[in-house]
Amino acid sequence: MRKITRASAVIIVLCMIHIIGAASDDVPVPGYPRTIVDTAGRTVTIIEPIERIIVLNPDAAEAVVMLGAGERIVGITKEIFDRSIHLPGIEGIQVVGTKQIGGDIDYELIGDIACGGNHGASDMLVIGFSGVGKGYGASEVEKIVHQFGVSNVGLDFYQPENLSREITSLGALLDREDAASDYLDWHQERWEEIETSVAGLSATRTYLERSPKKGLGDLITFGGGSGLNDLTESAGGLNIAAGLEKSAHVTWEWVLSMDPDVVIRTMSSQGSLGWEAGPSEDTLELQRTRDEILSRPGAETLSATRSGRIFVIYSDMLYGMESVVGLAYLAKILHPEADIDPEIIYREYMNRLCLEHPDDRIFVYC
Repeated sequence: MRKITRASAVIIVLCMIHIIGAASDDVPVPGYPRTIVDTAGRTVTIIEPIERIIVLNPDAAEAVVMLGAGERIVGITKEIFDRSIHLPGIEGIQVVGTKQIGGDIDYELIGDIACGGNHGASDMLVIGFSGVGKGYGASEVEKIVHQFGVSNVGLDFYQPENLSREITSLGALLDREDAASDYLDWHQERWEEIETSVAGLSATRTYLERSPKKGLGDLITFGGGSGLNDLTESAGGLNIAAGLEKSAHVTWEWVLSMDPDVVIRTMSSQGSLGWEAGPSEDTLELQRTRDEILSRPGAETLSATRSGRIFVIYSDMLYGMESVVGLAYLAKILHPEADIDPEIIYREYMNRLCLEHPDDRIFVYC
């Protein structure tokens, strides 16, 4: 997080002039002020309609676009820009830093955007991660942007249990309540359809793995309380690491002793939407990833290996706004007999973003 410099101090003075000038002409706006409680537990009040948005959280950017307010975005991070294939219309938007978590945000630039030209600053909202107790979190961001007269809200959009509340809050802040309700109705309907499809089926014992960067003696899996653990349960699976901490470290010997029915390796795609269908460089890399698992000592003894149920899954769809899509693919992996068509659900999701479903991309590899 960049510190306030002398240039920032000048921007703050200019913003204060704007704020004082705007206050002298204050006219109550019907329906305002509006107040919500964000995911950081902070009370956030806006006093007029939000016309400009700076987004620091990629999932939040997708939520803004989903609610039909993408044209209001005036600032994004490079992390969001690199995922622009998900977000129509953001290609030419000002980049205000690398990323909020583990990156660098240019708050001087944000202040300049907020207070430049003839705009007041109270029509702008910064949306980022909640980050409770973290240096990048909403409370720390607030200490800087409030000096520009800008509102700031911490909304994450990646924990399924918080998604409904966060979408409802965003809809209220952006005056897009109907769009928020419409999305949530669709999301809930599809979620319940998937859960109904796998209800009564035997839970599939599942091992979920992140990149094994530290070798077979220190594998990272998703334990109890993690979003992917909960998603696996909704998909009709039994996470073999459910009794461990959220981000658990295990050994390959432990995996062998648990003998899962299915092994799933989660993997991103470097900002792309899924992977290019084969034969391609993407599928060669996916095959190498799968072969590495199969080559591990004792892998041939696993139930998952004997039944050919070792998968690589596109991790981005397992979280956030499209988590219902990830649920559909996960449920179909765990219960291929279930009456679920993940592609139809993904097409519906993409249509809501005004995008075409990419028929030349794949999201699960086996």
